[in-house]
Amino acid sequence: MSTPSYLSRDRHGAYVFRITIPKSLRPLFAGKLCIRKSLTTYNRREAARLAIALAAEYLNGFEMLVENKEIKAVKESLKKIEGQMFRNGSRLKAKRVIKDELFEKLVARLRSACPEAGIAQIEQTVKNEDLDIVLEVLADLTGDSELANHFDREISKLNKEIKELELTESILQHNYSEARLVRQDDARSPNLNSISSTNESVFLSKPITQIVETYLEHKRGNNAKLGRGVVNGLDHSIKDFIFICGDLKANEVTPEIARTFRDDLLRMPKYRSKGELKGCTKNDLLSKSWDESQLLTPTTVAERLRYITEMFKWLVRVYGLARNPFIELKVASAARGYNVFSIVDLNHLYASELYSPDSTYFQSKRTNASYWWLCLVAMYTGARAGELNQLELKRDIKSENGIHYFHLQEDSVSVKSKAAFRRVPIHSKLIEIGILEYFEKLKKAGMKRVFEGFALRDVASKSMSAYFQRYRERNFPAWIGDKKVLHSFRTTFINQVLHGKSKIATHHLQEVVGHEPSQLKSTSDYVRGAPIERLKEVVEAVTFDGLDIDHLKGGWKALMFK
Repeated sequence: MSTPSYLSRDRHGAYVFRITIPKSLRPLFAGKLCIRKSLTTYNRREAARLAIALAAEYLNGFEMLVENKEIKAVKESLKKIEGQMFRNGSRLKAKRVIKDELFEKLVARLRSACPEAGIAQIEQTVKNEDLDIVLEVLADLTGDSELANHFDREISKLNKEIKELELTESILQHNYSEARLVRQDDARSPNLNSISSTNESVFLSKPITQIVETYLEHKRGNNAKLGRGVVNGLDHSIKDFIFICGDLKANEVTPEIARTFRDDLLRMPKYRSKGELKGCTKNDLLSKSWDESQLLTPTTVAERLRYITEMFKWLVRVYGLARNPFIELKVASAARGYNVFSIVDLNHLYASELYSPDSTYFQSKRTNASYWWLCLVAMYTGARAGELNQLELKRDIKSENGIHYFHLQEDSVSVKSKAAFRRVPIHSKLIEIGILEYFEKLKKAGMKRVFEGFALRDVASKSMSAYFQRYRERNFPAWIGDKKVLHSFRTTFINQVLHGKSKIATHHLQEVVGHEPSQLKSTSDYVRGAPIERLKEVVEAVTFDGLDIDHLKGGWKALMFK
C-alpha cells in the first residue's frame, strides 16, 4: 500500500508530516517552501491518522489567511456548536427523566409485592441503587422473571443512551471551549507554525475528565470493535484517580502523585461506592484498618495503573507531554490462585438442590435451564463465563466431520485476547446428558442465545458470576474461603488435561482454552489450527474419574420455559 500524502520518514524511520505552503503565503513564513513536523511514531496507521488531522488544520489555516475569513468562520462555528449543545442537552435531560420514572415504577411494583415486614430492607436496597439485587428480589416476590428482565432491558438501554449523550455533551463542550479560545485571539493573523504547539499546550492544561473523552475517541477511531470492558476499565481507573488525587490537569501529574495514587489504592477497600461505604471520603477509608480480603487485590490495582499508563503514553506521543509519570510504577502482584474443584466437591454440587427435582429451589419459577447447564458446560469446556454467555445458537454451534463444537469467532463474542477466538469441541458427556436436544428445543422456541436465562450486560460474565456466587453462598459457604468460584471450573478443566492419563500436547490445550503462546510455557514456534479431531482429544481427556452424574440425563427438561 502506498504511503499517504503529507507523510515521509526521517533517517531514524519515524514518520514526519510535510505540507507545502502556498506561494502567496510564503513571505509570512520567512520564505519557507513547506512545513515539517515530526509525528513521533513508527506506526503507519497512527501516523496517517495524525497527518490527516494536521493537514486539515493547516489547509484550513491557509484558506483563512488567503480569504480573511477567520473571524466569520469562528463565529459561525460557535453558533453551530451552541445549537448542537442545546439539542443534545434537551435529549439528555429527557432521557434522565424517563429513567427516573421507570425506576420509580420498578420501586412501586417492588413495594406492592413486598410483605410489610420487609419494606425497610427494600427501601435500603433501593437507596443503594443496586439494580441487580432489586430485580432479583422483584422476581422472587412476584414469581415473574420476565417482568424483572423487562425492567433490566429498559434501564440498561436508557443507561447506554445516557452514556452516549453525556459523551457527546463532553465533546461539544471541548469543541466550544476550543472555538472560544480562537475567537479571543481572532484580531491577530494566525501563526501556522505554532498552531499545533498551542493546541497541545491548551489540551494538556485540561482536567483529566475532559482528556479521557478525547482519548476514548482516539481508541474508538483505531478500533471499531472497542469492547465495553476497555471503556469500563478506563472509567473505573479514572474515577479512582480522581477520588484519591483530584481532577488534576494532565501536565500537573508528577511521578510523586502517581506513586501516591498507587500506594493509596492498595489501601482502599472493594466496593467503596456501595452500602455503608457509599459517601465516605478518601481520608475516612484510609484511616480504617481493613482485612486483606476486604482490600482491592494487587491484580486490580495493577490493572487500574495499566489503563492510566496507556493514556499518558498517548499524551506523550501525540500531545508532547514531557514524560509519563506512571511509566515506572510496579505493583507486587500475588497470583490469583483459583482453587480447583475436587471430585468430592463436584459430587456434592450435582447432588445439590439445583439438580434435585423435588427441591423447592428446582421447582421455583425463577430457576431455569440456563442455571442447570452453566456448571456442566463450564466444567467440560474450560471456557470463560463471558464467552459462554455470548454464545448464539445459529452462529456459534457448528459441526465438522461429525464433531459438534462451539465456534468462538471474532464476530461472535467479545473476548479477552485474539487467542480466545477458537473452536471448542462439545464433550461426549454433555451430549449424553442431552445438550444437543437442548439446543434444538431452544431453536424451536425462537431463542437466540444458548444461555438465554442469564442477562447479557456490558460485562458479559457479570450475571453468570453473580448467580454462581449466590448459589455458592446458599449451598457451599466453605467454598468462599477456599477461593472456589465459577472461574475454578476453567482451572479444573486445565488441571484435568495436564495431569490426566492422556498425553496431550501443551499447544493443543492452549488452542482449546484460548491461552496466548506465552502462557503454559509454550514454544516459540507455536502455531494454531489443529484439526478438529485433535481438539476433540483434548476435551475428551477430561474424565473426572469418580464423578457420578448419570442421574442428570434429561434433568434439564423440567426447567424449560417455566
